[in-house]
This record gives sequence, structure tokens and C-alpha cells, in this order.
Amino acid sequence: MLKDPVTEISGVGKKMAEKLNAISIYTLADLLYYLPLRYEDHTTITPIDSAIPGVPILVGGRILNLQTKSTRIGSVLECTIADENETRLKLSFWHLYPNQIQEFEKNKFILCFGTIESNIFGCSMKHPNYWLASSMSDFNLPDNLTAVYSVTKGLKTEKIAQLVDTALKTAEKEGLDELLPPEETGGITLLDALKHMHKVPKDLGMDLINNPANPYRRRIVLEELTANTAAVYIARSANGSYSSYPLQSKGILRARMLDSLSFVPTGAQLRVTGEIDTDMKANIPMLRLLQGDVGSGKTLVAAMSTLNAIENGYQTAIMAPTEILAGQHYQKFTSLLSPLGISVVQLNGRLKSKERKETLERIASGEAQIVIGTHALFQEQVDFKNLAYVIIDEQHRFGVEQRLKLLSKGQEGNRLPHQLIMTATPIPRTLAMTNYADLDVSTIDELPPGRKPITTKLIGNTSRGKLLDRIKDVCINKKWQIYWVCPLIEESEILDCAAAEDEYSQLKKSLPELKIGLVHGRLSGEEKQQVMKDFKDGNLDMLVATTVIEVGVDVPNANIIVIEDPQRLGLAQLHQLRGRVGRGQKQSFCMLYSTTELSSAASERLKYLCENSDGLKIAEKDLEIRGPGEYLGTKQTGVAGMKVADFLKDQAVISKANSLARKITDNDLATAKKLIERWTRADSTFTNA
Repeated sequence: MLKDPVTEISGVGKKMAEKLNAISIYTLADLLYYLPLRYEDHTTITPIDSAIPGVPILVGGRILNLQTKSTRIGSVLECTIADENETRLKLSFWHLYPNQIQEFEKNKFILCFGTIESNIFGCSMKHPNYWLASSMSDFNLPDNLTAVYSVTKGLKTEKIAQLVDTALKTAEKEGLDELLPPEETGGITLLDALKHMHKVPKDLGMDLINNPANPYRRRIVLEELTANTAAVYIARSANGSYSSYPLQSKGILRARMLDSLSFVPTGAQLRVTGEIDTDMKANIPMLRLLQGDVGSGKTLVAAMSTLNAIENGYQTAIMAPTEILAGQHYQKFTSLLSPLGISVVQLNGRLKSKERKETLERIASGEAQIVIGTHALFQEQVDFKNLAYVIIDEQHRFGVEQRLKLLSKGQEGNRLPHQLIMTATPIPRTLAMTNYADLDVSTIDELPPGRKPITTKLIGNTSRGKLLDRIKDVCINKKWQIYWVCPLIEESEILDCAAAEDEYSQLKKSLPELKIGLVHGRLSGEEKQQVMKDFKDGNLDMLVATTVIEVGVDVPNANIIVIEDPQRLGLAQLHQLRGRVGRGQKQSFCMLYSTTELSSAASERLKYLCENSDGLKIAEKDLEIRGPGEYLGTKQTGVAGMKVADFLKDQAVISKANSLARKITDNDLATAKKLIERWTRADSTFTNA
């Protein structure tokens, strides 16, 4: 039953199943492995006047008044409550449905869970979770900590908790096979570990999910890492049994392309190009990771390598994680290769039906020699004539399974395309041992000449006026452009966008002379593309954005990036954002602008970033000093394709899992395949790798 689709659960129809699928929950087993994002203590109501600003608490009281306001991001419901001590608190709610607003009534009682902010006007709480009742005695407080799950639009954490409970009861009834030796797990069964992670008594502590020493979480992580590494070992072993397309570089097109450049490639670029050439001329599939810091010139290396396929009459597919990045690759590859008579096409979800049909026909006929896109590349209707080379950018945002799906587009019998994986995110050794264990590694460790190190400074809220004066001066007198990145607020897209909207409004008032644009996750793909184009074309002086700009934006005239509340992000992600400037020859600046007082751990991390520019060292430092509970950003915290494991938290488990995976795959292949099947979807390409 655990392999049954979620539609087998009573009350889960097609629409809800689609929402669950969007967060990679397809079966009852997937629900078991969907661990909480964090825990909240709803067991005790705290008096409002005892609240510590910034610390999540449960408060309650009687509603004194209500009003609804209209804003650019929709309606906001505001109400004031008073607790039993008559201490008042202002509440603000965004994006409530009309029927939800109608439930609020004067003199009703409300429980709220959130963080309190305090200023000269009093205390407030923005967009808390809430419960309404006729009296305080009607609220039943739980005995255990409340699990909070990462959600998607139209699916609340409470519903996921309900479904997880159903999956746990099913697992208890059916039992879960133990696939790891008991001496490796400390005698903790997988089922016991899962129960302890979803149902947490208060005395076990709030930080159970973040504590790498937690034996229950370690038990689950050990099995998942073992399964993942076993799959990689099997895939790597299988790769040796495949043949590929020997793509010998003829050098003619490459010489013409290099002659057209206004610069000379660095020694590091030429070295890694040679490593790729050596792999591609062999008759076994290349599996190579190309890593290089932001601005090191990976795109040029990739473009040179595509010429090997083109000169031998074959196609290349280039897959990027976002439409913004795919669009930028399309522009760069077109500018480099179109003068050579090479056909480059882009495939994305915004193509009109006629244009899409024509593009698919050009791909199928082989007329399109280089095809660039996002996940759309491995959709069923996409057929290549002779795909011999696959390039995947920022693979940590895809995972091994999606890489294999695209690879299958070029499989002919026992023959597979060559693969090049590119990343500007430095790969610490511990991550390389898991998600990249099947790849050879090339590193571009040299920046193009003339690039100046980005000056990075940490400033506080008292310096905001000086910062805005500086921005105004350089935009008007030097015609520079500016990024202003708004903070990540846990996992809430609504609050992320609200923060960006608020800052956008404030900056427009403070800097009326400047043309300011706004981009965030709630805009459509077309709207994002247009704003980014306006910024790149110089029609905007400043771009206010969420971390959507982390990759894929190359604006040489952008020389200052302001990152608001950088303590919410990890060092590696901050380094990626910093790399959005310094793309030209001018001195560039990264201003880490904190609106609140920093903890000592956050200050230490940010000081390290100010003093260092080596991406790999920064990533390793992130692993070394990251404190529990500090936010790293939704895209950075996990190993792509995994449900539970997090290489930042679980580096101590990786070596053990690698050793165990090797032992199991060598001595008990049937158990290894059961492990892989348990931790991947039944129809997964990964399962059959």
C-alpha cells in the first residue's frame, strides 16, 4: 500500500494529487519521507508583554477592531487584539479569501503563531497562522510540538500533516523492511525514526530537525545517502558498458570563433577545454563536471566543446534551470556561433503554438544544431535527430534523475551522448562525494584578465541615507546600474514578494530621479523576462528583486549590488549574488545591508565573505561555521533529488554512506536495488540507471 498513489487516500482527488506531485509527493511512501521543515511550539500561550521580538510564539486574545486596506499586492486585513492582561497587538494578514475575512468578527477570540515586532507605535505581528473561536476555553492546545511542512499554493501544512498521519498508520500496519545492517543503524528501525521525526514530544526539543546528531534523523539520512550513492555507483558502472560518439575536434570552426573574439581565453579555459576534447574523442560516454567561479568563462568553454559535435554532424542540447538563464545562454551562444553559420534554437514554455511546432520540427530534422531550454527539453514530444552531446548548467537544481531523462533523448541502442555538467556553485568535497560521484571534474581556477575583485562591505541601517546618496550619485553621474536584493523570509513566497514590494515602494519615494524596476517569484515568466530585458538594455537604473536573480543575469553596467539582511542567506548563495556585478572592467561593489542587529555567528560569516573571493573556500567555510537555525535559502539547503539529506548538515554521514553503498552494491545487488527503488519513484529513470 505504501507504493500506492496518493489518490488512494480518502479525500485526495485529482486536483489535490497534482498539488502534492508539485512537491514531489506521488505515493504514501513519499509522504513518510517528507519531513517537517521545522517545529513550532503551540503547547503554551505567551502573554504579549512577555514576547521577545523575533522569537516565534503563540499568543491569544479578543478582537477589538477590524479594517481592510487595498495595496499593490492585494488586500490586507488589519485587526487589533488584547490578551487577558489587556496588552494590545496589531495583526496584519495578506491574501485572505473573502470567506476567511468574514470569519473575523469583533469580540471573537483568536490564537496567533508568529513573531512580534516592536516599535514606538506598539507591537505588531504580520501574517501569522491563526485560529478563531468564541472563547479562549474553546481552543485545545496540543501536547506535542507542531510539525510545519514546506507547502505549495493551495495546500496547507495542516493538510500535509493529516496525510502524513495516514501514511504512518499504513506503515505501522504493513511494516517497513529493514534494508541496512542493524549494526550500522544503532538498532533504530526506519519506521521508528520516521515516527520520531513527524511526531515530536516537547521534551525532545525544537531543533530536532536541524540537529545532525539526532539519531533518528541520522538513521533516515544514512539510508537515503546510501541509496543515492548506490544508484550513482551502479550508473557509473553501467556507463562503462555503453558506447558513445567519438567526436574528434577538427579545429576549423573553433579557430574561426577564437579569431572573432576581442580577448584571449585564459590558460585555465584552454586546459579544461583540452580535458573535455580528450573525453569527447573516446568511444565511451563522457561524464564530466565543469566548475568555475562566477565570471570565470565556463560558457566560452562550453561553446568551444559544442563545435566538436557540430563538425561531426551531431546535435547538442543545453539545459538550464530557469527561463532567464536559458534565455541568456541562447543570446550568448547565438552571438558566438551564428556568425559561423550554426543554427541555435530556444525551446521554452512561452513559445506560441505555431512557433513551438516549427521549433520541434527543426529539432527533429536536425536543422537545429544547438537546442537550448529548461525542463522542456526532455518532454515526450521533443525528438532529436542525432543528439550526441548534452550540457546541463547548474545541475544541483535538477538532480541526477532529470539529467538521465535528457540523456535518454540521444540514446540509440547501447550508445549514449557525452555529458558536460556546468556549475558556478562551488562544490565542496562532501557534496562531490554524493551527487557528483559519477563525474570527472574540471575546474576553471582563473578569472579573465582585467577583472577587478569586488569590494564587499557590511553596513547597518544607520548607513541607509549615505547608501542611497551614493546610489543616486553613481546612477546620475556615472550611469551605473544597481541591484537591490530583498531578503529571503523562510519558505514564504508571499512574504518574500511583500518585502520586495515594500522596499520597491520605499526606494521609489527616496529616489524619485531614478527609474526602478521590480522582479520577484510571483510574476509570470513573460513579465520577469521583460523587466530583466529592460534592466539589461539600460532602461532601468535599479532593479529591486528577490533571490530570483541569483543565476542567469549578466549586465556588465551593473556595478553595485545591495543585499538586504544578508544574514538570512548562506555564504555560497551570497557569493552567487555578489557575482551579478563585476562583469565589466569597472570596480564593483557589494553592500551587505543589515536592517537588524547581527548575531556573532552571522557577523563572523559575513566578515569572511567581505575578506574572501574564492568561491570554493567560501563554500567550505559555509560548511564549517554555519550555525543551527540560520537560513541558507530554499535552493541551497538540500542535495538535489533527495528527500531528507542535506550535505551541509550531514557531511559526517556521507563517508559512512559511501562505504556502506559500495559494500551493498558489491555483495548484495538485490538489496541495493530495493534501496534505490524505495528512495526514488517507481517510474524513475534513476531506478533503472
